[in-house]
Amino acid sequence: MNKILIIAISIIIGLATFVNAQKKGEIIYETPEVPVDETTQKITYTKVVDATGSKDILYRKALTWFNRYYKNPTNVIREKDEVTGKIVAKARIKVLNPSDKKGVQTMKGIVVYTLTCEFKEGRFKYTVNDINLKAASYYACERWLDTESQTYSQVYNFFLQQVNDEINKTLTALEKHVTASAEKKPEDW
Repeated sequence: MNKILIIAISIIIGLATFVNAQKKGEIIYETPEVPVDETTQKITYTKVVDATGSKDILYRKALTWFNRYYKNPTNVIREKDEVTGKIVAKARIKVLNPSDKKGVQTMKGIVVYTLTCEFKEGRFKYTVNDINLKAASYYACERWLDTESQTYSQVYNFFLQQVNDEINKTLTALEKHVTASAEKKPEDW
């Protein structure tokens, strides 16, 4: 009898806590797995990708990708050097707030990141870093990972998930384009 009473009280307390959290509007967002560099403690996506072709061919493929992928590539590409085989771009991601009670999402802000591509014979390396929320002063997105901060909020995980998803989508598209082999078109007689 005592066991049943203890279980019933535990269930009631658990439900009350859940309902109370829902009343306050607190939604629990899972922390996304974002890569953090051990040395700099900054969010950094980096990978060396094997690809068929010379440095120049891989460079041109990537440059073609940049020009097709981004709506305004002349604003995004900040440096392109075919001799050294390097492209540096600064791109943006729109980050949304969670939906309100009516299901409307408003914009949290713009997250800016740097994408650097370097090319060598048979491979290329990309690095995404300097990820920050565009604001009056520099606001590094690593601050969203600091659960010990007094200003930490669960909603930061929601923002990080959007950034992580968009960067991974971008890098997947880049890899796919640069590593794709050139298909020969049949001659039309």
